[in-house]
Amino acid sequence: MSGLTPRQRVLKAMAFEETDIVPYDIRIDEALVPQLAGYYGDPAFADRIVNHLPFWPIDAARRWTDPDRYVDAFGCVWRVGNIPHIEEHPLKEPSLRGYEFPDLADESYFAGVEAFFARHRDRFVLCGDTHGFFDRGWALRGMEEFLTDLILHPRFVEELLEALTELHLRLVDRIAEFPFDGFRFGDDWGSQRGVIIGAERWRRFIKPGLKRIFGRAREKGLVVMVHSCGDVSELIPDLIDIGVQILNPLQPEAMNVLEVKRRYGRHLCLNGGVSTQLTLPLGTPEQVQREVAACLRYLGRGGGYVISPAKPLLPDVPLPNAVALIEAVIGQQPEHRLPTPENLPDSVPELERVYAAFHL
Repeated sequence: MSGLTPRQRVLKAMAFEETDIVPYDIRIDEALVPQLAGYYGDPAFADRIVNHLPFWPIDAARRWTDPDRYVDAFGCVWRVGNIPHIEEHPLKEPSLRGYEFPDLADESYFAGVEAFFARHRDRFVLCGDTHGFFDRGWALRGMEEFLTDLILHPRFVEELLEALTELHLRLVDRIAEFPFDGFRFGDDWGSQRGVIIGAERWRRFIKPGLKRIFGRAREKGLVVMVHSCGDVSELIPDLIDIGVQILNPLQPEAMNVLEVKRRYGRHLCLNGGVSTQLTLPLGTPEQVQREVAACLRYLGRGGGYVISPAKPLLPDVPLPNAVALIEAVIGQQPEHRLPTPENLPDSVPELERVYAAFHL
């Protein structure tokens, strides 16, 4: 199976077939780039990392009001720092009266996309909004207010999510005009130990709109990928039901990744698996290498897997650990993996220790 392109590897992984190497995607925080460039002695070191899932993000346009403060196209005021956080929410009341949604399908969001395609030939290219339903809902109203609205003002929440559904349907139609392989929907439904609003409220408020959006994407020939941090294992059957084909980031700190692979590894392609809360920032290079090897061997069984850190390589990752991750992933050698995930062992120390550390 030698000579496969990254795109071909991803397609085979989605068909639950093993390939010459497990497809991969390694994202690096810009703050860590100078250290890695210095280590490799090459500012273009990232060219060695042939990421299989390059992503063109549709991120709401920004108007900077201060060096560390901006207003996005939805009217949310953000301050940047270690991570961006919202200082002002445009919907002061549970009402859309007088509010106008931006158009994320505007041509300005696709300026330069031709160069993106040229740079990522033979890759599995994705496009999508970086904030979905839950994330955009609390950004517009405030977290406490939005969670309260789910109980006290459910009709408003339904109206808001209907408007966001229509916005995303237009976006899907626009994405389908370009040669993207997939639609990537980002929305963080999970906390470290479960669904933030609970599975039943998620099914009532979030799922109906997603079903329409993902159905439209599938009709347009786009693969559907969902990014949702935290423990969303309870929602996986629902996601499969509404057409999701790739799930990211498969956080081992939040989900028992072996159990997810065992139960859903013939129905859903998994992306992620390497710990970014424990192993990468706090482990040793040897632990990083062992965890990568375990992910390749056990999660890569029978295809259906694209390996990556659960989050980008962040500034708190020591340089030796970042290098160990990169080299272990891009230098992987073909190895025997059993043909189906149902034969997974009950315990793999390199993976179980991460989950156990957060679920004592």
